[in-house]
Amino acid sequence: MAVAQDAQPTTRAQSAQATLNGKTIDLAKGWQGADVCEVTAGATTCWDRETAGTRAQKNEFALKYKCNKGWVCLYDEKKLKGRMLRFNDGGWNNLGKFGFNNKMSSLWNRQSGWGSRAWFSTKSSGRGTQWYYDPGKVTTMSKNYDDKANSVYP
Repeated sequence: MAVAQDAQPTTRAQSAQATLNGKTIDLAKGWQGADVCEVTAGATTCWDRETAGTRAQKNEFALKYKCNKGWVCLYDEKKLKGRMLRFNDGGWNNLGKFGFNNKMSSLWNRQSGWGSRAWFSTKSSGRGTQWYYDPGKVTTMSKNYDDKANSVYP
């Protein structure tokens, strides 16, 4: 992990609107029962354990809760536990829009290849102190970085 100070990158325009069980929710106002949310270039979709009633639904939820190859997965508890917010799109994403500001306690960077570092910042839009984790990195945040991320560049 390396740290850079006070960069001024641009941010992707991203809505806090997400789909959960066919309904639109505003993640900035709370996850409303969601356990996993996935952010792609086109949409944000969430799932919850509560409505996974059938075996097929439970299997689908288990697949969504995994951190699949190509994704950066953030968790609000240590040791890859708790709610998960995952990204596979480029550009700075402000975590407050997803109700995840200052909540990341562990992460898994499942990206691979050149340029696949997962960057984080203490302020929105990549401003403030920045740090990154290389591809393949699984970590629980040290006390210096636990609950400190305000934006992510996957």
